Amino acid sequence: MKKTILITGSNSGVGLELTNKLSQSANVIGLTREILDHNNVNSILAYPLPYCDILINCAAHDLGGKVDFVNHDATDLVKIINCNLISSILLTQKALQNNNSTRIVNITSTNINRYYGNDLIYTLTKKALSDFTQYLHVDYPKCQTLEVI
Repeated sequence: MKKTILITGSNSGVGLELTNKLSQSANVIGLTREILDHNNVNSILAYPLPYCDILINCAAHDLGGKVDFVNHDATDLVKIINCNLISSILLTQKALQNNNSTRIVNITSTNINRYYGNDLIYTLTKKALSDFTQYLHVDYPKCQTLEVI
């Protein structure tokens, strides 16, 4: 029986590549921005996440990236935090409520190991997602967490 894999951020980049590759051997549901607005917490809360064997949290962005923190648009900062961190946390919670042995894969960034400057909020969210992955494994060892940098 084919596994069901949910992949966020499947519009482009790593998420699209994972969707294309994994679709060859699994039932893949791509959570594109047309399906789920990762910038909006209410959209995430209202989304009826289907049962999955694997959740890959790949959606992320850096709205107005490479902007000095004090000059970064506040609305964009909130969208970055919602998309890159809060969305992954809430979707993980929903996935585990549906299946407490769901495998969780969180895509982070090389920024967590080396800060490149003028990307403060993006890097903060990716570092927090990395820590979330580690702590989640402690609380839910059956879910088999994995971080990909």
